[in-house]
Amino acid sequence: MLWYILLVTSLISISKSHAGNGGYRDFDHRGSYKRPHSREMIRMGPEAIHEWVTLDYDWPCDWVKDYYTSKGWYEPSVNSLSGIDVYDDDIYVTVLRMSKGVPSGLNKVVVKHGQSLLQPFPSFMFNEIGNCSNLQFPISTATDPNTGLMYVIDVGRVGLAPTDTGCPAKLVVLDLNNNGAVVRSHDFPEEVVSKRTNLLNDLVLDYVTRDRKDIRYAYVTETMNLKIVVFDFVQNKSWAFTDDSMKTDADKIITINNVAYPSDTPVDGIAIDPGFKFVYYCAVGSKKLFQIPTFILRDPNGRFSGNRRFVGNKISNSDGIFYGQKNLYYGALALNAVYRWDISKDIAYATESSVTLVSETEIAQDDERARWVESLKIDTRGYLWFTSSRLHELFAGTLDVSGRSGPNYRINRVYVGEKPYLLKI
Repeated sequence: MLWYILLVTSLISISKSHAGNGGYRDFDHRGSYKRPHSREMIRMGPEAIHEWVTLDYDWPCDWVKDYYTSKGWYEPSVNSLSGIDVYDDDIYVTVLRMSKGVPSGLNKVVVKHGQSLLQPFPSFMFNEIGNCSNLQFPISTATDPNTGLMYVIDVGRVGLAPTDTGCPAKLVVLDLNNNGAVVRSHDFPEEVVSKRTNLLNDLVLDYVTRDRKDIRYAYVTETMNLKIVVFDFVQNKSWAFTDDSMKTDADKIITINNVAYPSDTPVDGIAIDPGFKFVYYCAVGSKKLFQIPTFILRDPNGRFSGNRRFVGNKISNSDGIFYGQKNLYYGALALNAVYRWDISKDIAYATESSVTLVSETEIAQDDERARWVESLKIDTRGYLWFTSSRLHELFAGTLDVSGRSGPNYRINRVYVGEKPYLLKI
């Protein structure tokens, strides 16, 4: 029965692939693009482009939704918004696949009859649980704006608990200009990424030089085993580094809206500068930000511990981080805000290899719209996009899915006037 449902949903998804879009085209419906002043955007706070109390999907028909629900393959209360990506006029998001009640891990946002929905991407079938050729638990993506290639990291199993079942963790490359066709897939070897325990969390891409045609390396945080994993696209090889700087510390208690939430989550956020010289990383359970030269990461025998450097304390703990063409952005979890490290300003008094985190600017703050900023990306028009998920409330068991407390999940944006680090200008 399942194979038939997946086949039907896949065929219908193809027919819908050019249907209602949930990205800029729906929002900028007046046909003109108005670039707002960044200070004006900060005064207004973040724009909530899409909101949900619970996440719902672009089902091909009601009986498919009913069937998934009856089988426990769709439980709205366990579907939690996570990563975000933007390309051309489309928004892509991941949903944490912490149980089989999440029908699709990778999705494109669409609007149907005024309702924001998640359309499984590239299809329902490609998100089928148990088929190791498909996506099992994709947490984060990174899309190259120059090529339209989306790089997806997949944990390989459903849920966070260790298990002997499941698939190898992998990195999948999809062509967004060709309906998400698979360009490449790499299974990480067991000695690099454990199939049983890994939590591949976030990634950045490295051209090495800006005139290079193709991405050479991917750097991936592996939260469960405190690693930064490296994949070399030319050599088709991967390796990993671990270090005490990836651990949590005394700042692992995060107070949000006067409630203390313990977060023993180690290395998570990762960013790379637009010159591809340095990678920055941090744990959720720490305010510390660290820097490691990329020439160390590119060498399987690189001396990580001897070359990583403490840059400074962020104003708050953060989840995801993202580098634009000039500065680094992060969600300030304790402040329900997005902050910018003005690294371009601080470098004026040093080199990037010795820069210290000093200058920080609040970009957006909202106690509702920016509650647990999870993932951030900058588009080619100068907007910073980010998801907010109330993930702390979900893990604490206090998330209100009745609607009485308003939306739980949001896709927000704020104008910052920067371009993404990968864009070749």
